[in-house]
Amino acid sequence: MLLAIDIGNSNINLGIFEEGKLKKKENLPVNLKWGKEQYLSLLDKFLASAVFEKANITSVVIASVVPSLTDIFREASSANFGFDPTIVNSDLVLGIRINFDNPEEIGADRLANAVGVNHFFPHQSVIAVDFGTAITFDVLDEKKGYIGGVIAPGIGMVEQALCEKTALLPQIELVKPASILGRNTEESMQAGVYYGMVGLVETILEKLIKTFQGKLMVIATGGWAYLVASQISRIKKIEPDLTLYGLWKINELNKR
Repeated sequence: MLLAIDIGNSNINLGIFEEGKLKKKENLPVNLKWGKEQYLSLLDKFLASAVFEKANITSVVIASVVPSLTDIFREASSANFGFDPTIVNSDLVLGIRINFDNPEEIGADRLANAVGVNHFFPHQSVIAVDFGTAITFDVLDEKKGYIGGVIAPGIGMVEQALCEKTALLPQIELVKPASILGRNTEESMQAGVYYGMVGLVETILEKLIKTFQGKLMVIATGGWAYLVASQISRIKKIEPDLTLYGLWKINELNKR
């Protein structure tokens, strides 16, 4: 069995794979005020809730964009299972060609997404839109080539900045507003954040698709995908576990 760990800026996604199938998954919060003990406790609870013994875990793979948490979960792997995890980076065997100026700068989550795209949609040109803390757009061509992408602020980041950089605007619940026309401050902020994000994604996709003459399939993933993607006609499919399956595939390609 494989334990896949996707460490983002806002959430940690855990997945357990058996024979290529995702058997159990969990989403944990990221709180940089926590120490190692809190994260290890959450990991232990996740493992304890699964219907198998720790000894059944034979591989661990980690994609992380938070270096301090990488070290915590690296130590957790050694302590729990007695071996070091595979840490995703551009030097691993990925099964794709990377056509990028500095491959080592590509986030581990974006590499996992690209590998996941190749797993789900081989021989197709695809844009993967990941609705996370940041919104990332990653482009793969039909020849398994990672050819670049776009990074933009995510919906939570925009809401947080709007609240923190103003004196009177409150924090709001991030939901689809009933109308573009807000009847109070909260509704007005919800409309601005939500439809502003929809417009951002639509514009970037339009320009990317125009660049590649429309020969691109668009898929979405990430924690905010279901909230926003339904409003964007160019997004044809949501793959909520794209990153985890990318990690599974990376582990398969790099088995020791």
